[in-house]
Order: sequence, then structure tokens, then C-alpha cells
Amino acid sequence: DLSVRAYPLDCAVVGFVRDRAGRPIEGATIAGFGGSAESDAEGRYRLPQPSDISRLYLHAHADGFAQAGESLSPEGPGIDLALDFELAPAFVLAGRVVDEDGRAVEGARVGAFGQTGLQTETGPDGRFAFEHLPRFAAVHRVWASKTGFAMTRAELEPGTAESGELELRLARGARVEGRIVAAEIARRILPEA
Repeated sequence: DLSVRAYPLDCAVVGFVRDRAGRPIEGATIAGFGGSAESDAEGRYRLPQPSDISRLYLHAHADGFAQAGESLSPEGPGIDLALDFELAPAFVLAGRVVDEDGRAVEGARVGAFGQTGLQTETGPDGRFAFEHLPRFAAVHRVWASKTGFAMTRAELEPGTAESGELELRLARGARVEGRIVAAEIARRILPEA
């Protein structure tokens, strides 16, 4: 059986998106449950949300700025919630995913640890880029995976740089073949045996 539950957008999260100096950021994207909004020239936004959820998770990002996230609890239908975002300068992390022989791996998934929603897929040249990471983080950790390969991880210490480059090398996965010889184990794994 399939059940579908609709959540009416009966409240809103409202606020401002500013940089660290308090200047408004126009064109920032604020995303939440089931939708997104864009900040105006004064940095103001309004994002309709459902009140029938225990916790709302929102994040904001803009060109040249790191993504920021916050959560809050709705107070009921028709009650707007105030939430301002302060965005820090971004660190751009780009790179390439290759196999053991240094050949580009197309279609690999690449993600940034600790950054909600920051995942991408490599193109034909194996390239990827994250443009909304925090610039002054102590370290950025990323992972890459693709069917047929073992997952890999790498990290980069950005220091005060505005961008960095990584190469992630995927090794081919191993294939395991065999025969279960203990009858009791075989019955648990293969009930029809």
C-alpha cells in the first residue's frame, strides 16, 4: 500500500540574507521543505512552509558565498518564523575522479562531508566542483563512489586560499565467488537450499 500525506504551506519563514559585514545579499537561494525562495535587493526573503512538521531544515547559498543551514520548529498555522542567514565567503573545491590507471571516471558521485545536499556527478572528463564550501574551514573532506569501484575519500586543508584542487582515485571493486559448505549457514543465507 502506498500512502501519501500532503502538508499545507500554512506558515512561512521570513528573514534576511546578509554577508559577514551586514550587507544584504540579493539573489541568494533559501531552500526548505518542498520549495525554495530567492532574496530580494534588500536581502529579504519569504519561504512558505508547513506548520505540521516538528522540525524544519533550511539552507541558504549565493554565488561567492558558502552554504549555511539552520533548523527551527514551526509554532502553528499562520505564524511566521523569523530566520536570518549570515553567509561567509566561499571556498571553491574542484577536482577530478580517475581510475587506477589515471583515466577519467564519468558518472561518479562526489559529495562533501558535513555539507547537506552538496553532491554532484562527474562529467565525461571526470571533473567536479563545489562552489559553496566555507572558506575558513580547517579541512574539507570529500568522497567519491561509482558502481564497480570501491568508495574513496580525500581531504584538503584550505588555509586562507579561495580555491583548491583534488584528485580522487577509484580502485576497481573485487568480486567474491564461492560455495557455502556448511549446511546450517547455507539454509540461513539461501532458504531454498
